[in-house]
Amino acid sequence: TPEAVQGAWDAVRDFSRATHPSSVAESLQPVMSNLGTKSLGGNEFIDADLALGMEMPPIESRYDERDLSLYALGVGAGRQPMDEKELHQVYERNSEGFWPLPTYGVIPAVNAILGALAEGKSIPGLNYGLDRVLHGEQYMELTRPLPPAAKLRHQGKVSEIWDKGRHALVVFHVDSFDADSGELLVKNDLSLVIRGAGGWGGERFPSTDVTYPDRAPDAVVTEKTDASQALLYRLSGDWNPLHVDPEFAKAFGFERPILHGLCTFGFVGRAVVNAVMNGDPRRFKSIKVRFVDSVFPGETIRTEIWKESAGRVLVRASVVERNKVVLSNAAVELYAEVPQKKAVPAAAATPAEKAKPAEAPASLTAATFAAISAHVAQHPELVKAVGNLYQFKIKNPDSAWVLDLKNGSGSVSAGAAPSADCTLELSDADWQDMTSGRADPQKLFMSGKLKITGKVMASQKLEFLKKIERGAAPVPAPAPAAAPAASREPVGPRFLERLARELSGVSLGKEPGGFIQIRVKDPELLFTVDFDRREVKQGSAASAQATVTVTDEALGRLLQGEASLQSLYQHGELRVDGDVLAARRMAAIKLS
Repeated sequence: TPEAVQGAWDAVRDFSRATHPSSVAESLQPVMSNLGTKSLGGNEFIDADLALGMEMPPIESRYDERDLSLYALGVGAGRQPMDEKELHQVYERNSEGFWPLPTYGVIPAVNAILGALAEGKSIPGLNYGLDRVLHGEQYMELTRPLPPAAKLRHQGKVSEIWDKGRHALVVFHVDSFDADSGELLVKNDLSLVIRGAGGWGGERFPSTDVTYPDRAPDAVVTEKTDASQALLYRLSGDWNPLHVDPEFAKAFGFERPILHGLCTFGFVGRAVVNAVMNGDPRRFKSIKVRFVDSVFPGETIRTEIWKESAGRVLVRASVVERNKVVLSNAAVELYAEVPQKKAVPAAAATPAEKAKPAEAPASLTAATFAAISAHVAQHPELVKAVGNLYQFKIKNPDSAWVLDLKNGSGSVSAGAAPSADCTLELSDADWQDMTSGRADPQKLFMSGKLKITGKVMASQKLEFLKKIERGAAPVPAPAPAAAPAASREPVGPRFLERLARELSGVSLGKEPGGFIQIRVKDPELLFTVDFDRREVKQGSAASAQATVTVTDEALGRLLQGEASLQSLYQHGELRVDGDVLAARRMAAIKLS
């Protein structure tokens, strides 16, 4: 279409990759080469030749016990708080172990991709918006049980593209590695249905249907979701308003917000863990499902389970109230025994990486660690009794300390420990209160002021620190008060000017025109966008189809490219009242 040509005009007129053949034969060489190569095809939404195999830049993320517990609660765990199986999944200090739900392995990868897309990062050859995307299938595989806390590096690529007729199917493969050791932890395949983007005559998706046994299930798990289930689950990272905003859901054809497909996925995975593995998820290897229909919060999920072999079960889930299958074509594979962490050869530390010996105390914090060092020197038996390497990260002011009660006769040093068993993070003020007895470590932990990662239970072996008396230490003089920040220049007028300039030249395709008004807060500014006349004017419009409300500070981040309209909306920093689809025309305007 002419609109598609206009939208891709920068690529059409780009001659940066032009060649300059010196003869007729040389100029015909690429033509003849192309004649012998079959194109994968595509349309205005998908260029399969360009997109297939395209790799995304590495993305890093991290999680800890709090994220795992919040996720477990979001997929229905913890409803029987006296049940030991439930406590394994939600209580990080459980005496018999904290076992992360394996289906959490999909969350960091999906959040990494959605976050990149929400920030406006695009993949060449994929030219559609998130409004066309549905989650079709999901495959997740663990190489070993998830650690209770980890820093991850995600490497993703477009691994498959299929023409399904009316729609298209794009598969993203994401490998998630331990960012520190490089060990591969999780593999994910996200199969996304792109509505209305098929029909170019490409290869069709091969059938991989699961055949269920012609007999009663070996186990059936029935669980009612809460009316607020989507509100709780979204705290794990999927901020799509389709699952919380009634008006947004109606605009997409649903009578009310629907439950996240991956929330249903989590309910089903947990049902298998409890029914087949007696609540112990450590042998859970992989799960693959197809999302068939939606679940509304408050409905009851019935999970049917068939044991196909010692290491494989088949699964199907339906909604009891509507007797409708919502998840099918599903199978879970189990390891014969719990896989162990792969040993990673330790690299020789460079002089800069080696921990520095503890210096003479120049602050109260240094004084406490000097006292701990002296205590450890007098009690070498602590190494045998404790047997752990601790990293302390102190904030405001920042410092790092290593307590080694694992090697030799024990030691205390300033610096970082690459392979600490347990890491404790807290502010300098809270550290002083804790070591002086003014604050209880348990209360600091419960209030979130003390963060513990790694072997959480190992922190309980630090009780001996309460018995240490600090020597006197000079108290550093208070830092001078910071000068008041200069008043920030409002962004609203500059945004209005940029919007007017960009609107005059943008293509809105076949979208209808109309008015929307934008209300800027702190400081206040109100203006109207006329899509018919391509004009921006200050003031309100009685006939506006929608009102967009946003803060001046958020507009500043938008202009700087630090946020997108989509990310502001999904994080509640941009509000739309009225016709949501009318406000979506703003997405066609390049503002950063």
